[in-house]
Amino acid sequence: MELAEVAPALLTDHLGVVEQVRRGLDYAERGDTEGATQELVKAWQALTDISGKETRLPGLLGVIDAEGPRCS
Repeated sequence: MELAEVAPALLTDHLGVVEQVRRGLDYAERGDTEGATQELVKAWQALTDISGKETRLPGLLGVIDAEGPRCS
């Protein structure tokens, strides 16, 4: 498959992640930490889906993986 064939879909996927991060930061700016966390977890999960690899993100309160945040 040529890059020109897959690039539009990849760009669309990545722009979706950027929008989720932007929404998460907007929530954080308004002091809504729960909303911010939810949006940023969705963005992280979308990046995991795009890469096709299971990715773990260690955090202060536990680990965020493809299934969402959980306490360690």
